[in-house]
Amino acid sequence: MTTKTCVNCNNADLTTVKTNNALIDGSYPLRDITSPVGTTTTLRCGNDHSLLSDITSSSRFVTVACSPPLSGNVGIWKSAAQDVQLVLGNTAKALCVPEAKCSKSDLIALMATHKMEFSASNDETYLSAENLLNTRSRLKCQSGHNHPSLAASSTEIKCTQTKGTNEATWRINGAAWETCVKQATCSKTDLVTFMNGKNMAYFSSTVEKYVSAESSKNAVTYLKCREGYNQETNQEIADKTSTATVRTSPTYVFVRCGATGNWELDTRSESVTCGVATCKYNGCIIMLLWKFC
Repeated sequence: MTTKTCVNCNNADLTTVKTNNALIDGSYPLRDITSPVGTTTTLRCGNDHSLLSDITSSSRFVTVACSPPLSGNVGIWKSAAQDVQLVLGNTAKALCVPEAKCSKSDLIALMATHKMEFSASNDETYLSAENLLNTRSRLKCQSGHNHPSLAASSTEIKCTQTKGTNEATWRINGAAWETCVKQATCSKTDLVTFMNGKNMAYFSSTVEKYVSAESSKNAVTYLKCREGYNQETNQEIADKTSTATVRTSPTYVFVRCGATGNWELDTRSESVTCGVATCKYNGCIIMLLWKFC
């Protein structure tokens, strides 16, 4: 009579597998000393660990089963998933590795390199020194800078796992970082040159005081025609025979810092010219002679 030998797996061997691979029970733990061939159990990575990036058969859980040995009567804990079993059979490699994280210090360095800052104070205080995958925050370009491809005033960043690795990095909307570009500005020196070329002056000393050394795009200031020059519109110049009253009191000439960093007449004053203050009509000369006789 032939006696059939029972083949079991030692559950202590499963504990060793778990320890060597940073695995913990994913379902009910096995409580007996041994388990018969065919017994299966589910495992998962321990806290702050994730599966190797090489593992494609599963994103979280792995299943192992008590399998018959090649020889002897002690079973072996194995996985039916080939990529998992390759790692379990390699004592130099662990199935679970510390979970990828993104550091706040790395983010600060990236922001400095790419001329960016936190969109609001709570976007910074929300972050930890080390941040888990999918942690989000918001950034914007530093003052006086524009993003080369993003139109929104702020943009989302996310801690993202680098494809094919167990490392993580901060990404902007899933794309690579781009450096914010300094906006074109208009200098106060150039404004003086602009005024001289158009026979204009600051409307008042107070206006001059509030013009910055460098003005940002769309900054507006107020000028007037220089003493000895009259403010005229293109229509008035074209209509020299008009009987309209000569403009004598100064009115605002609006100038704006343009997109290219040059001062230009605003749309409200784009037809204004400062011409030499001469009498436009013969009657003006007669009135002046009569006044001083």
